[in-house]
Amino acid sequence: MHTAPRAQHDRPILRHCGDGGLDRESASALSGGVTLGALRRIVVLTVFAVALGGCGSAAAAGTPILFGISGGNIAPYRVSIERTGIVKIRPSLGLHPRRRLAPARVRQLRSEIRQAHLESRRCSGVLPDIASRYIRVGSRTVTVHGGCERAFTRVWNDLTSAVGYP
Repeated sequence: MHTAPRAQHDRPILRHCGDGGLDRESASALSGGVTLGALRRIVVLTVFAVALGGCGSAAAAGTPILFGISGGNIAPYRVSIERTGIVKIRPSLGLHPRRRLAPARVRQLRSEIRQAHLESRRCSGVLPDIASRYIRVGSRTVTVHGGCERAFTRVWNDLTSAVGYP
């Protein structure tokens, strides 16, 4: 049942509880000009922003450390170190590395990779049949073709030593 004529937009149009409650016009009048559609967008955007807030460094910390070789004349391989310390190698190549690292060691390796400020590089004088080595954490992959990057070689050696893989 309506208590106000439809022409009066400064007050809500009251309706009986069985016919759907307030309509867009009355919601707009109650909230100072904000429509239900606008309010819905605000809520959706807020939820989306909160979800993205959790996807920053925490999400990168949850991604595995990947390293391996590709290209050249030898079989490529990839080693994955999960945040939990689980080590996976594809393909296995018949070697038996450590299957698990302590989570503290994984955090230490992540910190070392971050602090090394690694850069991708193609070293001069390296033949194309030599494989490139790569290290990936999150969405960032660093690839070095050759042995001219000391920081990369140091991190690479620590990674291979940690998992017991040559």
